[in-house]
Amino acid sequence: MRVRSAVKRLCDACRVVKRRGRLFIVCKTNPKHKQRQGYHTLAGEVPVPLEPSVLPAQIPFR
Repeated sequence: MRVRSAVKRLCDACRVVKRRGRLFIVCKTNPKHKQRQGYHTLAGEVPVPLEPSVLPAQIPFR
């Protein structure tokens, strides 16, 4: 299965199916055409903490 940001039908036998909010391409004649849309790399990243000099408690009030 190929995971892509943009999926498209590769032949006339390819069918577009939407499951669980994602687009899938299913092909009975050529299984190599099987694709899924949606890959999010930011889901597992941890946010970078702020430096101590920029913390909100030290910013003067205006």
